[in-house]
Amino acid sequence: MDPNSGDNQITPKKQSGQGRCDTPRRTPRKYKSKSLDENVMSGGVMRWTDQMDDCLIDTLMDVVANGRKSANGFKKETYKTVVESVRRALGISVVEKHVGNRLRTLKRLYFEVRDTLNASGFGWDDDKKLVTAPDDVWDDYIRSHPYAQHVRRKPVRRYDDLVFLFESD
Repeated sequence: MDPNSGDNQITPKKQSGQGRCDTPRRTPRKYKSKSLDENVMSGGVMRWTDQMDDCLIDTLMDVVANGRKSANGFKKETYKTVVESVRRALGISVVEKHVGNRLRTLKRLYFEVRDTLNASGFGWDDDKKLVTAPDDVWDDYIRSHPYAQHVRRKPVRRYDDLVFLFESD
């Protein structure tokens, strides 16, 4: 597939109500005592908000749709693009390390959900964006796959987009 030809390009599925990071906010949110950066930083650890995740995912989807993802994953230039998108759209200072860490977290989440869905007895509630199964199925599965405990009741809002981004990895 030639990414420059315009033929056979994958078009990312856009969901209604999802965040967009290509529209910069005019002013950062006002918080009573902390700056926006302080609200996402806790004990030296970056806490990603839904808006930040939306911006990251939207930017990565554009990268994939434009054929700029390598066979080995996302290039370092992509991290720079995400850093600039988050800063421009949300007024939050992130660095490439934050982007790489969040990308690894989202990729791990994707594989955990995918593996759980591939196990017998599990389904997907598209309205709630949640992996579903009877309690006894969950209990048995978690005994042999303890990592799955946190996906039991955790909605994965952008799972369809994570499939688009990571299914070939």
